[in-house]
Amino acid sequence: MQAYSSGPRCSRSQGKRRRIRLNCGDRSSHISKELCSMKDRATAVCWKGNQILLVAKVRSKWSLPGGKPERGEQMVDAAIREVQEETRLVIKRPRLACLFVDPRAAHHVFEVDVHLNAVAKPSNEIKHCLWVMPDQISTLRTSSGTREIIELVARMRRSSPPAS
Repeated sequence: MQAYSSGPRCSRSQGKRRRIRLNCGDRSSHISKELCSMKDRATAVCWKGNQILLVAKVRSKWSLPGGKPERGEQMVDAAIREVQEETRLVIKRPRLACLFVDPRAAHHVFEVDVHLNAVAKPSNEIKHCLWVMPDQISTLRTSSGTREIIELVARMRRSSPPAS
């Protein structure tokens, strides 16, 4: 897993399932062996104004765009590639939001603002794209991890708006 030199603080979750949110800046020497053996995933939170982009495969839950990095690929580059492969959107300069760990993967979460006229078109395995307000997430069929990531990033965004 790649070490980050800086990043916003993420809180620990007190839930039934074991979820850990780490400070991205403190990752290098404080990660347990169990965490290092987890699958890495580049996850993108794409903002269009106040809406977030969700994607879905056929008969699947809504999720955030993203996927695993290719061999030797940096996480930020994997996020850019996955968004383009899944939605045909070309994103520039995604910002590291945090590392979100759930029982299945370590999500390297990036956020990016896209132009208000941007159109996401399903591509590859993705069959549906949907722009939603973060408070609508609870009405959609998503994983608990997707909901938690969106709630966390939306809360972080409200407390410190993105730089222009």
